[in-house]
This record gives sequence, C-alpha cells and structure tokens, in this order.
Amino acid sequence: MKDWNTLKGAAKKEALINELKGNIFEFLLASLLARHWNHESEFLTHFTSLDGGKVHQDFSRYQQYLLEEDRELYLQLPQLAKLATQYLCENTSFFKDFKPTQTHLLGKWASSFSAGDDLKESDLVFIDDKDRVKGLSLKFCKSRAFVNTKSGGIRSFIERYFSGFKGAADKQVEFNSFLDQSFIEMRQECYQWADLSFSEDFDDGVAKSDKSRTQFDKQWTDHGLPTLPGQLPDEIKQKLHAHYQRVIKKLYSCLEEFWQADAQLFSKCLLPLAGLSANDLSQLTLFHKEIKGQRYQLDHFEYLDRKTFIKDNALTSWPTLKEGISSFELDLGPSLLQIRVKPMNTFIVSGLKVNCSVKSLY
Repeated sequence: MKDWNTLKGAAKKEALINELKGNIFEFLLASLLARHWNHESEFLTHFTSLDGGKVHQDFSRYQQYLLEEDRELYLQLPQLAKLATQYLCENTSFFKDFKPTQTHLLGKWASSFSAGDDLKESDLVFIDDKDRVKGLSLKFCKSRAFVNTKSGGIRSFIERYFSGFKGAADKQVEFNSFLDQSFIEMRQECYQWADLSFSEDFDDGVAKSDKSRTQFDKQWTDHGLPTLPGQLPDEIKQKLHAHYQRVIKKLYSCLEEFWQADAQLFSKCLLPLAGLSANDLSQLTLFHKEIKGQRYQLDHFEYLDRKTFIKDNALTSWPTLKEGISSFELDLGPSLLQIRVKPMNTFIVSGLKVNCSVKSLY
C-alpha cells in the first residue's frame, strides 16, 4: 500500500488517481455482473473476507481518497460500470452459451483467485457450473488514445513473442548483441560529455565482463550525475534518444524479416501484444471524453477477442520507419499497433522495455 502522504507533485497525484479509478471500476463492474448472474452475495462475502478484511479496508480507503480528490470521477464511475455491464451482456458474445456462477477479481486483488498462467492478464475471471473459465481484461481510457496492452523486457521480446518462427532464438541473440554495442556507444558519449574516463570493454576482442557492458560504472553516480532521462540536459538527451532510435530500427528490421517470411504466422504472434494472450481472454475498453464541461462521459465501448482480432486485423503491408522517433506502428486495418522502446527506469543500464499499445481507427 502506498504512503499517500508522501506524494508530491501533480504528476504523481494524477498517476495515483488513474490507478485507483481502475481498481474501483473493476470492483464495481464485477459486483454488477455478479448481481446480473445472481451470485452477488457470494461475491461480496468472499471479497470482504480477503486477507482477513484488509482488502476491503484498502478498497474503502481508495474510495474515500477518490471522493476527496476527484468527486466528479467518483460519482461517475458507478454510472459507467452500469453501462459497461449492459454493453457486455447485450452487445458482445462474451456470455454467449456461458452463464457464470462465480465472479472473481484479479489485478490489484490478485489474492481473490488464482486463474493460472493462461488468464493471469485478466482483471475479472468468471466460472460456470461446468468449471469453464473465461477472463476479461478491462481498459479505461480517454477517447482516441492509444491503449496500453503489453510491456516487457527487450532482451527476451523477440524470442518470447515470435517463438513460432524458426530463427527467433538466434535473432534475439543477434539483437541483444546490437543492443549492447549501441548502449556502449551512448555511454561513451555520455562519459565524454561529463569529462569522465571511459575504459574499453574488450581486450583482444574478449569482453572484460558482462556487467561492464550493460551499465554505467560507479564513477557516474559518485559524481552526482543524472540517472533519469528527464534529468538530462538537451545536449546529452539527444545522444540517449539516438540510442533508442538505433534500437527501434534494429527491432523493426528483425520483425520485418519475420513478416516477410510468413505474414499469417506473424499476425498470430501479434495477439499477445494486443492484450489477447489466451483463447479464453477477451478485452473490454471504455473510452470516455468531456462533454459540455463534464468529464468522464461515455464515448464508446470496444470489445475484442482472439477470433475477432484474427478475422478483422490483417497486416497487408510493412510500414515505413519514421526518423527521429523510438517507435513504429503496424496498420492492421481497423486499428494501429504501436511498438515503442522505453527505458526500464534509469538510462544508466542497458535494459530497455518494449511497450505495445493499440489505437482504434474508427
């Protein structure tokens, strides 16, 4: 549990409110769906007993904080949950031939139920009287925004998500070697800017140590130099961005080879990146907007499952990589899938993460 009293700055406060609104919305929707399927009492009894009642106490604290900090949002969430319940039950195939007898919360409330690896990305999990299980991932976003669907370490990204291709493991090794070399180049530029000594990483072609290749050494922090990208002056920030751009260009090239080899297999590999990692996992996104000065008004819902994604989305041409940015977008027809390279946290280690997000074009 965060110590909210230590929060400083509008950005941190906004991030907390975004987290809380998601947690509260998940609970409200789960409760309404349990009511719809006539097991709300069992759902609430189980929820209030989690961790000896601590989870329920935390939830009450979330509600109180949101009421005090953003009353408009607090009052609107129950209305949006009602609309989401109606949409899911009446306008999607999620409950077709499936009548749940149990509803469970995951996500923040992971202790509520263990869904197994297949549905670990679910926010809500439903079970029927035949012990069939279905998961639902929820997204709560501003209208026309990219929806974050996947984030993972770059050193295993290719091998993990494109393992259907024969050369995926070798391509990952090739990519990681390129990543290290690009990082070393960026690090050397940073050291020159800071007037620090830079030791070579190789003796006669042999690496001195893996550690020396994958992070800045102690002298950087001993001199009190920045470790977060936003703290860098523009002059050296350009060097960091150039590193990101080299890396995204290499990733772009690797994935293009896979697409050219087998476009159909490539499209199937995109399913987890779009947030659909399991056959029994579906995704519901609520898009909101401001109407006549009133925030968090419903714009529309979007529902997606693996069957729909495969049927409607097709990558018929490979995109052109834009210069000067650390991302590229795959045009799937009804939507864009953006693949972006970002720092894990600090920039003084070589590890990066790949963020994937989807934006509807309709």
